[in-house]
Amino acid sequence: MDKPLHYDSSDSSEMVTTLPVPVAADKTHKRVVFSLAVPDLSSGHILQVMAEFQVTNDLGYNVMCMSQIILAESKTSVSGTEITEANGRNVTPAAHHDSFPKIGSVTVTTTGTKYVNVVAWCAASNATTGARITVDADYGRLSVIRY
Repeated sequence: MDKPLHYDSSDSSEMVTTLPVPVAADKTHKRVVFSLAVPDLSSGHILQVMAEFQVTNDLGYNVMCMSQIILAESKTSVSGTEITEANGRNVTPAAHHDSFPKIGSVTVTTTGTKYVNVVAWCAASNATTGARITVDADYGRLSVIRY
């Protein structure tokens, strides 16, 4: 068995500063919040993944924010092998900020370099054109341990 290796996204590593808030979200509204390259993967490696990001809702109405972690082919891919299921909740104007922690693991079935991506998307039934919520810089991180 290989020695466990740790990969960390470091400070202020969010890849986006905002998330679009359409009336109905689809794949085009998904964004990669964090991404880490994990090189030299072999079938049977196990990835243990921990991530968290924070958003701020200044829109004055509830915004449903969803997220998941995937194992992907590129650092910008919003689809791939599911590490955590997609889930989320409303970020209310009263709460203003909300944090989205995620923990999961996956047994790798491929080889080479893959990317662990934290993907997020939002929607609100009463969204206005061009609405966005803020992804708060340096309030989160992505950490991967490869066994």
